[in-house]
Amino acid sequence: DEKLLTSSANAEDMQVVSYRDKQKYDAHHDWGVRGKPESRYITLLLYLNDKASPKAGGETSFPLAADGRGIKVHPGKGSAVLFYNLLEDGNADELTLHSATPVHEGIKWLANFWVWDPKK
Repeated sequence: DEKLLTSSANAEDMQVVSYRDKQKYDAHHDWGVRGKPESRYITLLLYLNDKASPKAGGETSFPLAADGRGIKVHPGKGSAVLFYNLLEDGNADELTLHSATPVHEGIKWLANFWVWDPKK
């Protein structure tokens, strides 16, 4: 039901961000924000441009993924990464810890879209 995808219901307004030279976003979870008991259920990261080069940085890092070995992703312009912040039982998923690694070259453009727990 599209009525649920409004900022006054179960989704936040889409946020467009850019990261320039050496800018980053430290590791964090998307659940448990704003001090409310409700949580962001789904995070969708939309990549709006390609990396300037393979060494440009700006990947999204999931340091606890892959049995603690971590993974870094930047799928490129027009692609997206979606992950669930909550487990099926409604508890927070610690493995969703993520960060934006520093940009070393060019600019990273990204759009964030968060869907809130439908049970709130």
